[in-house]
Amino acid sequence: MIREGKRLFGKYGLKKTNIAQLTEAAGISPAAFYKFFASKEELYFFIFEKEALNMQNLILEQVRDPDSDSTETSFRNAFATMMNLYKEEPFLERLFLGSDLNQLMLSIAEADINAHVRSGYRNFTPAFESLQKEGKVIPADPEVLITIMQLFFLLNDQRSHFDPGLFDQAMNLLARWIARGLTSTEAPQGGTG
Repeated sequence: MIREGKRLFGKYGLKKTNIAQLTEAAGISPAAFYKFFASKEELYFFIFEKEALNMQNLILEQVRDPDSDSTETSFRNAFATMMNLYKEEPFLERLFLGSDLNQLMLSIAEADINAHVRSGYRNFTPAFESLQKEGKVIPADPEVLITIMQLFFLLNDQRSHFDPGLFDQAMNLLARWIARGLTSTEAPQGGTG
């Protein structure tokens, strides 16, 4: 069900995929579907959370890469991964370049969305704290630094409003600036303006 849901949502999007398509592709009855998920939106959110965890783990691996030239390079590589993930994965492309994210946010309980956000903070905070103790990342609130990374990733949904080549160049430059700022002892610090 999960694999087929991811495939169908990636191909058709949340709005155009229906329960009948999902259950037929998975080889189960609608009744069996509803034993696990109350709606297609709930399945979509489940897949989204799974994909988000996979992305987070991949990014954490790159940030902590012992073979990298520097922590700044590790962050630049992580940002590059964030920029390219949606290009390689139809589900993520639909989520961030289509209207699926907005539709999903309107159909999922606020408590579930907040729990998802908190989960991201829990996953990344220990890595940031460790890098801070090693003097490799600025001593700012880890949640602020994580939010910067999340905002960078969310900028991808603006791609359609720009020339793709210029957008990629701008995002690469922004990634370099953020990576340098996160790892520079001269970077602005603290959680407030």
